[in-house]
Amino acid sequence: MNINCLKNAERALLPLKCLYLGYGYGEYKLSKFEEYGVYADNLDFLTSQKLVSFTSPNGKLLALRPDVTISIVKNAHLMAKPLEKLFYNENVYRVSKDTNEIKEINQIGIEQLGAIDIYSKAEIVELALKSLNILSPDYMLELSHVGFIDAFFDSFGVMNKKLKAELSKLLYAKNTHDLERLKDKYQISQEDCERFKTLVGISGRADRELKNLKELANDQKTKAAISEIESILSEISCGANRVQLDFSVKCAQNYYNGLVLSGYISGVPRAVLSGGQYDRLIEKFSKGAGAMGFAIYLGELENLIEGLKTSPDALILYGDDIKGLFFAADKLRESGARVLCAKTMPEGEKFEKVFKYENGSLTEVTND
Repeated sequence: MNINCLKNAERALLPLKCLYLGYGYGEYKLSKFEEYGVYADNLDFLTSQKLVSFTSPNGKLLALRPDVTISIVKNAHLMAKPLEKLFYNENVYRVSKDTNEIKEINQIGIEQLGAIDIYSKAEIVELALKSLNILSPDYMLELSHVGFIDAFFDSFGVMNKKLKAELSKLLYAKNTHDLERLKDKYQISQEDCERFKTLVGISGRADRELKNLKELANDQKTKAAISEIESILSEISCGANRVQLDFSVKCAQNYYNGLVLSGYISGVPRAVLSGGQYDRLIEKFSKGAGAMGFAIYLGELENLIEGLKTSPDALILYGDDIKGLFFAADKLRESGARVLCAKTMPEGEKFEKVFKYENGSLTEVTND
């Protein structure tokens, strides 16, 4: 079979699974349902805080799974290895903010749970790059670091929780215009305002932007975050020129605590890959453990501007004589065509070519 007949997401699945298996990741299977309390107790870590719930026949309150990671890390304390490497291909179910309808979202992703070190982080970045390359030769991976952002804001002369939240919004929106309003309201120094503007302006190839980032480091925590980014970039073996630094990548700061990844491919307007280090979540289930991973949103691949045509190219109309029809249709398929055999012209469909099968041979007819 010609795999080009498959949808983009379907064609991507096999090479992605082979990639993760090749790095020693085991496939993890999940139930579509979890006990309602697993998610209700962790709403701060969910993208959508509306849960689809129902009562099981035995009286338990269950929820359709809105997140894969929470379902995996709740069992982290049961895992026998110091570091578990897993991949999954699962659906999640979320309530749309716009339509209030339930959306089914197909994801494939990887997770590392346990003793995360610098190699672990570099491996995840490398797998993110290789995954994006499987999806499209025209890709980009953006890196941010929540640890750096938190320490950077804490280094300001005046800081509180509300100001940090407002500065985060300006950073994610690349908005320096409204900084003047906050400067007067919270008495931020001119020096800190200039440092903030420099951070907003960091956006480009990581190897070139590291110099600008280092100029903003003035304490142990910011320097440690930069050192981590630098070490990871020095270790990855492919795609380093496709990595960009951009601290305006919007992320849940209460969820992530370190490196944050966001991956893009040409033709898709939104990120197709996102992830990062989320020690704060796994700490709730397994004390002292670390965690990092990413997910690829396979549904976004069907939004490619140059999407694949999946309808048939050719139609073969046949009568009562079908002897040799299979052979004739397969000859057309060998050329890469998608061939439909039917007794009558399907209503409302268009075909590049239409054939009539009679007396053991095909004759092309007018496609009206």
